[in-house]
Amino acid sequence: MTHVIDQKAEGQSSRQIGRIGVLARLGVGGALIGLSFAGVLYGGVTWYEALAGFAGLPALVLLLHVAAVRVLGRSFRATSGLGFYASTAFIIALFALPETGAIAALFYGSSMLLAAARGSAGCEVLAVSNLVLRRQDEVGCLMFSPLDGVEARITHRVPAIG
Repeated sequence: MTHVIDQKAEGQSSRQIGRIGVLARLGVGGALIGLSFAGVLYGGVTWYEALAGFAGLPALVLLLHVAAVRVLGRSFRATSGLGFYASTAFIIALFALPETGAIAALFYGSSMLLAAARGSAGCEVLAVSNLVLRRQDEVGCLMFSPLDGVEARITHRVPAIG
């Protein structure tokens, strides 16, 4: 049986992004949540959208993440090619539909705040499930991957993403 929890190597830093990446995630994540509750995005948030955005969608991603880990049997970094395009299509579809727009804004906003706090690179879709499973798996991110790459080059850090 494959173990889902993947402990980091001793002495390995769990921070994958620098200050610019953290500030960008805090700004965008805070804005998504604040503008949603203020009614600027998607006309406001209902109680069931808040429940779905803060608990339902993270739980669904967690289940899919566990299934992917069990199938692959190892850590994964889908930061280029199909993983990048699939995560981008998923995000666009969620934000584009009026029925899921507010849910997506709350889910991604809160995930960005968590990723900033943990210093996690890649798409925030895995921020909650990585925390729960104590992993550092990644999928590509249209918004933050290029920023993280530039910051890594500027600060002479080795980029943690594809």
